[in-house]
Amino acid sequence: MRLLYAACQGDAAGVEELLGEGVDVDSIDFDGRTALHIAACEGRGEVVRLLLGWKANINARDRWGSTPAADAKHYGHFEVYNLLRARGAKLPKTKKTPMTVSNPKEVPEYELNPLELEFRRGEEVTKGYYVAKWYGSKVFVKILDKDSFSDGDSMVI
Repeated sequence: MRLLYAACQGDAAGVEELLGEGVDVDSIDFDGRTALHIAACEGRGEVVRLLLGWKANINARDRWGSTPAADAKHYGHFEVYNLLRARGAKLPKTKKTPMTVSNPKEVPEYELNPLELEFRRGEEVTKGYYVAKWYGSKVFVKILDKDSFSDGDSMVI
């Protein structure tokens, strides 16, 4: 997870250090996303080039079937998208956007420790709902009152 976090932050030196220590360049998170997926989503061109230099799987698919190039395109990071395409990246043959589900009931809900979230109150989507990052993944957060938590140090997303 440290590799994916460093990729998300655009920390090329940290990524290089972790890879030099033997971390697998294609290690994945709980959604099957690699550091290359994360760097592409965030538009981290320097990290993308570094990962490609370490032979990252340019066409890796996450649990939604999305590739790093599809993620870069979806999030408007066209410099990264063009770099990936120039290196041979393929796009999935689907109309789905990254992280799309066909049935809203497929969307998982979890209770998380709020200290694991990168989250600012200013990112409110609508009353009580926020966008945050959790280990490099964008998540939708609903804040419940304290009586709703099974653990007083958690919040439901």
